[in-house]
Amino acid sequence: MDLLQFDISKMPVWIIIIVFAVFIILLAVALITGREVSIWQIKIGSKAERKTETAAQQSLKENPEQPIVGIDKFLNEVVQDELIRAQTIELLNELKNLQTAQNKLFQQAISVDFSEFLTEVKNWTRSSVKLQGIENDDFLINIYHTARQSVFSTCIMDYFNAWKTDFGERLLEAHRDNRDCNTTRIFIFHDKNDITDEVKEFITRQKEFNVRPMLLLDELNEFDDFTIVDGGEVVGITNEMKFGKRLTTWYFNEENQKRRFSNLKDILLNRARPL
Repeated sequence: MDLLQFDISKMPVWIIIIVFAVFIILLAVALITGREVSIWQIKIGSKAERKTETAAQQSLKENPEQPIVGIDKFLNEVVQDELIRAQTIELLNELKNLQTAQNKLFQQAISVDFSEFLTEVKNWTRSSVKLQGIENDDFLINIYHTARQSVFSTCIMDYFNAWKTDFGERLLEAHRDNRDCNTTRIFIFHDKNDITDEVKEFITRQKEFNVRPMLLLDELNEFDDFTIVDGGEVVGITNEMKFGKRLTTWYFNEENQKRRFSNLKDILLNRARPL
């Protein structure tokens, strides 16, 4: 009740002016923001309208019932692992006989789930695959085991402790066992105070496993963690590491990435110093 009976005439004039000015400013911001959103929406809408349909979309409009063909041929060509092939065949047979396949809500849920899968598969068209966790670790170890000529890799300080784990030991053993491969690893530090005698000793130990270790001080954070195998036939870029799980984007005979990281490799070799 006190608030309702408040006499505004008793307020100082300067307070009323400030409150009024703030109200005007907020109103102006709201109007301007709303207009920008409207313009932005129109732009997005017009852009969407101009987007051309793909041949596949046009074909589906003409014949909505046409089946998806070609995936079986693709899988038969690229999936060579016998266990994966057997699991795929069994899974497809189960799906063919699925009684709930005609359930509309189930179909909608599958569409959502499948669209996420397609987003990952889209990387295949760029000769690329993203792997993380244990699967990624095992894949990297296998690459080091099977490299025919050379391995060049970097290790930034963020991932240094990985060498003190079982995974790090398995990597070193892969280098040691692959005597036909020349391996160079550049350890990149952002702070010279991190390069202690203990760290140097730990890095030098890699020589025992057929690795040429080098050091680089990168105070500008210019370089990332990556691996080049056999002159760029395989390029792996470590994107992040959370809860001990490394996420790596792998490229296979992709010319742009091969050229980019080969040039980066030359820059690093010129700037790093051997141990």
